[in-house]
Amino acid sequence: MEALDLWEATEEDYEAPLLPYNPTMAQIKSHNKRKTRKSKAKASQYYGVSTTTFMRIMSLKTTKKF
Repeated sequence: MEALDLWEATEEDYEAPLLPYNPTMAQIKSHNKRKTRKSKAKASQYYGVSTTTFMRIMSLKTTKKF
């Protein structure tokens, strides 16, 4: 996870903040990066477990609960 730069998304249970009314390009990029990182972290955890475990964890909302 750390090698893929996904550890922060797993360790810190953060939510990607909502974008303001008139966001800057930097805010949009940061928002998209944080959302994508959480999804990638969750997907990488799915690949590393058995089918039985996958069925148990697929309903979890965050990677931290895993």
